[in-house]
Amino acid sequence: MTNIFVSSELTLTLVQQAPALLREEMNSLLDEVRLHHQIPHQTTPAQNALRSYYAWGGKFHLLPQDFDFPSVDPLGAWVMWWFGNKCREVGETLVAEQVAYSEPELYDY
Repeated sequence: MTNIFVSSELTLTLVQQAPALLREEMNSLLDEVRLHHQIPHQTTPAQNALRSYYAWGGKFHLLPQDFDFPSVDPLGAWVMWWFGNKCREVGETLVAEQVAYSEPELYDY
């Protein structure tokens, strides 16, 4: 029984450390492909707290109704997924802290 308890504590510790580890690994990958200089190193809590929503079709959405997906390679899509596209005023769609702690959500499309 002790092994199960130790294992669950270790799992919890790893889950709690996941956002920092993900951010560190993302920065390393971006440095490797020389994209890191385009993304701010630090953000303020106020920037992270703000998120724009668009109302159309009777629901709220993260993107405006007239949004066209840009034609980018997989790395470009990955960068936009994590960091958004400030030029088009679209925020990130995934926040590192949500990866480790969020519950699955059901969406009605």
